[in-house]
Amino acid sequence: MGCLAFGPPLLSGLQRSQRPVFSEFGMHGFPANRTVNYFLRGRPKSPQFPQSRVVDCYNKSTGAHMRITRYLAENFRFDIASLKNFAYSSPLMQSEAYSYALTDWKRMFNGPGHERCAGALIWQFNDIYPVTSRAFVDYFLRRKPAFYSIRRYFAPISVGIERTPKTRCPDPDEHQDSYILSFKIFAYNTLTRHVVCVLILQAFDLKINTWTQLEPLDASQMVTLRAGYNTELGHLGAQAAWT
Repeated sequence: MGCLAFGPPLLSGLQRSQRPVFSEFGMHGFPANRTVNYFLRGRPKSPQFPQSRVVDCYNKSTGAHMRITRYLAENFRFDIASLKNFAYSSPLMQSEAYSYALTDWKRMFNGPGHERCAGALIWQFNDIYPVTSRAFVDYFLRRKPAFYSIRRYFAPISVGIERTPKTRCPDPDEHQDSYILSFKIFAYNTLTRHVVCVLILQAFDLKINTWTQLEPLDASQMVTLRAGYNTELGHLGAQAAWT
């Protein structure tokens, strides 16, 4: 079958992996804060921090908290001293991991002779008791952010984007405060017929905290999506309005 169950050291490792089927892909994430409060009920306030023995007890995977903290440190700004903030940031990171993987894996299904990946089994749906785990629905059936990411990327038609370069420091030996970004655009159509639609792009500049104006030819275009495959839609280059 050519399936693979694995856990790369970096989220970017998901994108470089190619198999016909990815089985048991998952990422640990805390449940909703209400669920965390449930398994901390009756406990004194003082030990309620991410590395406490009580919190550690509610994750049965060896070294899971270390992995969660590492992924968070590489991708998010969070408060290690605040259990509430940690438990909020963790499922966001879990959601990003699912999004990052599913975006690229669906992109690998490019038609006859180019079916580099044809499926992924996500582990897992829900929990049998209140716990931090790979589930994207917790014990009380409260949906984590990953639930919505998975639903979005398994929709019949969805759009993906890849940024180049992938990091703010393309050269680890020479930091660059200014670099030219570009984005590759692609879309998936899992229906049994071709679909003609309009691709509308918008850009938000995080540096100045506002929406930016794209060139007219980049902002909107008519595209045809092949039935059952991924379709590459070109790229978005640097814009004059970007800082």
